[in-house]
Amino acid sequence: MENLTREQEVAYHSATHCHICEEPFAQDETRVRDHCHLTGQYRDPAHSNCNLNYKESYTIPIVFHNLSGYDSHFIIKELANNFKGTIDLLPITKEKYISFTKNVNEADAVFRNHVKLRFIDSLRFLSSSLDKLASFLSKDKLKILRSEFSNLSIEDFDLLTQKGVFPYEYVDCAEKLQDTRLPPRESFYSSLTGDTISESDYAHAENI
Repeated sequence: MENLTREQEVAYHSATHCHICEEPFAQDETRVRDHCHLTGQYRDPAHSNCNLNYKESYTIPIVFHNLSGYDSHFIIKELANNFKGTIDLLPITKEKYISFTKNVNEADAVFRNHVKLRFIDSLRFLSSSLDKLASFLSKDKLKILRSEFSNLSIEDFDLLTQKGVFPYEYVDCAEKLQDTRLPPRESFYSSLTGDTISESDYAHAENI
């Protein structure tokens, strides 16, 4: 650990709360200097037990909405073939999975531990459509999205945050993704619903 500055020493001895659990220090309780074990940089004072249990996480969550409702085999196949390491599955059935985790062995030399890519289904925690969930957020709460599209005008950003449409059955080959014009409204027909999209949805797609 790096040596503490005079100011850090004063702050350490005068601190009243553990920075990890945010609970106060008891009068006779042992406190420790919590620091990052990768950089050696001092963080703040902590309870001894909190410090022992405070570990770096090497798990990267990757969130799909309704992951278990779609075929994820192609993702698992690519993970199995392109990275060394095992895959752990949490299945619902033989064909569908709630979650799966890829252990990336190549990361050992850097992090002294396995990096895990954990794919999870957010529908298991937020049981509604993405459109419905997004409607609960006001535009000023979309800070990350706004930072990624900071060049858009307010009007264009409003278009971006509205639900779009896609002609799933029309796009039956990769070449159709190269189309430079929007296909006709009839091309948005869905055999699941037995209907095409509404005129207002198609007008929105044209506007986009």
